[in-house]
Amino acid sequence: MQQSWHATPTPHELSAALYEALTGHPTPAGHDPIEEPRAYVRASMLRNGTPLTVVIDGIDEARNPRRIITDVLRPLAALRADGSPLIRLLPGIRSSTAEGPHPFSADPAGPTGSDLLALLQRSTDAGPTLRTDALTAQDDIAAYTASLLHAEPPTGSRLLDRDDDRVSRVATAVAEEVAPSFLDARLAAQQLHARTVLPHPTDLGWRRQLRQGTHELLRQDLADVALHGDAAPEELLAVLCATAFAQGAGLPWADVWPAAVNALHPTCDDAAAAIRQVVRDSRLTGYLTTAHEDGRTVYRPIHERVSETLRTAPHTLLISTDAPAGGGAETADTTLAHRRLTRPPDRCAATPLPALPRSPAAGGRRLVRDAREDPSAHPA
Repeated sequence: MQQSWHATPTPHELSAALYEALTGHPTPAGHDPIEEPRAYVRASMLRNGTPLTVVIDGIDEARNPRRIITDVLRPLAALRADGSPLIRLLPGIRSSTAEGPHPFSADPAGPTGSDLLALLQRSTDAGPTLRTDALTAQDDIAAYTASLLHAEPPTGSRLLDRDDDRVSRVATAVAEEVAPSFLDARLAAQQLHARTVLPHPTDLGWRRQLRQGTHELLRQDLADVALHGDAAPEELLAVLCATAFAQGAGLPWADVWPAAVNALHPTCDDAAAAIRQVVRDSRLTGYLTTAHEDGRTVYRPIHERVSETLRTAPHTLLISTDAPAGGGAETADTTLAHRRLTRPPDRCAATPLPALPRSPAAGGRRLVRDAREDPSAHPA
């Protein structure tokens, strides 16, 4: 069974999610969520005679990644019977290469990825490290892209011909340009599904766009979705930017998200419609991921690289706007966004909203939400 969670879990939350993924049931009331997965692993080995294989990715994105390693992964890796492991762990973590940081594998804030990788290796007696940020991953990226092109995306596909050979050659071209970024491969495939015909693998303009990475893919998607929809590019951008400033697992919908969009783009006529266009009616939904927090579906950018651009330099994502020649624009973008988000909208009741950020420049105030908010009014 596969289980996904996109928040930044604590050891107890991760253990509870792992137990539910293994059993299909939540941790029994009154039981220790840290111990329950270990008990299940022991029972599974006795029952089946083979070790479980568990993949846990994004360890560095946890609220306290060190405790995830020491309190959850180390005890699981230590489970043995007659000297043999009861579980095969495949943990994923960002870290820089031995030669130095790579733009596609930047160390997370706080403890460096290299420090966490070393702790992970010591704590779990790990085998050789398999890196996905090297050019050796190109074949894997090509296979990943081909599988995405053959699959039907949630927002549908306009492709009329998905011939195996044509898809294979296009996927290879994508991998050649975007390696070692699996994220860019995913976004490129998502963009290709909006076409009726796959590009020729030697199309220089298309390949140049791929080389420019996530930023250019999002820039093109914003312009294209706006061209074929009702919302302006600036409105769609405000929808995405609001999620990048959310704390916790993400931004809830209800009246909170529209209020944030209106704060960032006061001239937006229908924030709710712009949000629907992003989440339900376009491929821009591929730039967001969901989680559940306090019984509500929340949204946040799919990757920290996307979040950083949305927070610090959103103006560069508008097709009519050239990138700034000098410094200072990123700070200005962020400061203005904080100021707008932390100024209470006139039409909202003064109820604190913990999902959106405190702004030191705004005296620690938070955006407010409508006290009548109904989380069930806008299902994911």
